[in-house]
Amino acid sequence: MSTVGSKVAIAVGVLLGVLLVGTWVFRLPCPKSPDTTVTAGSAQRGSGGASPAAVSANEVAGVAGPSAAEARAAIDRAVRWLRSIEIDPVAGGIEGFRYYVLEVRSWHVLYLYEADRARKEEYRKALQARLAPLGDGSRLSGILETNKAPKFIAELLVALVIARDAGHDLPAIEKRLPDLLRAGIEVPARPVPLQIALAGLIESIGLKQGATTPELRSRGMLQTRPKESKTGVMEAYLLTHEIFGLCDYGMRPLELAPDERAWLERTLPFWALFYRLARRTDIGSEILICNQVVGTSNTYEYGEGLTYLLECQSPDGYFTEPAQGEAAAGFRPADRIHLFQVGLQAVLAHEALAEGRGPLAATLKRGR
Repeated sequence: MSTVGSKVAIAVGVLLGVLLVGTWVFRLPCPKSPDTTVTAGSAQRGSGGASPAAVSANEVAGVAGPSAAEARAAIDRAVRWLRSIEIDPVAGGIEGFRYYVLEVRSWHVLYLYEADRARKEEYRKALQARLAPLGDGSRLSGILETNKAPKFIAELLVALVIARDAGHDLPAIEKRLPDLLRAGIEVPARPVPLQIALAGLIESIGLKQGATTPELRSRGMLQTRPKESKTGVMEAYLLTHEIFGLCDYGMRPLELAPDERAWLERTLPFWALFYRLARRTDIGSEILICNQVVGTSNTYEYGEGLTYLLECQSPDGYFTEPAQGEAAAGFRPADRIHLFQVGLQAVLAHEALAEGRGPLAATLKRGR
């Protein structure tokens, strides 16, 4: 390693060490602003985290961080914001379609996680109403003809999975799916973790095309296991999507070999804390979901990350990313929707875990 490289590695190591020590010693709170203040209607925990009663309740389920009641207050705020937006599936071209899928995905995870029958039915109807603009899929034909379309094959597959689950037929898309998949798989320079995410989606709709997740997994990050000091935001993003491809995008526990589990049980809590301190709620939310599917939702680091996510919810219900500054006060709903979707899913899963239910309940480590 060159002298410059050595200095960079040392500097990164020192920075990570300072961040870890800082959060343990000072329990750094989220900086408050009009955008990030939690409203009085939410659980009143100030900057000190969940109340002793809430912590005790969570410990029974083996979950760190906010209580189920605090998570529910955040979910209710999020639903109010989600009701206020409607993104057209085709008006913004193929890039705009991506935002539409994230909106629909938000309704889908609300439906999947909801335990109350009346609310579940309410979310089912809302999901069907938001799928209605797709019709039989013909409206998408124009945007799927563009050169950029193959890059967005994952979004198309997510929409197809959701539509099937909701009983909304898209025959115009189903008919073209083999050709669309072939073009999407052949996109050059797609990193292995993103190939795994795509293969997982293909398998989830019952098709066999391209390399399988087991074939790709042998070349993914669960095998290469880069050191934390050599992992930047892009590598963390790739890791989350490799994991998503192996667990239905966060909807079932991740099956792991002992060596893979050992690495993730060390790495994922680290990154939950790191991105909480870096004030990066978008990638931080994806890391929190990964902690949930692996079973490290009982760790201090996870609890800090989830607490921070709730603190960074705006009074209107969407989530903010203080590190980005949100200098563009004129953000459209579409500009916020990715952070909103992953943040909402993390909070929904957290509520379910705190209550000892839901698709990830098998990951709970009771008695620790």
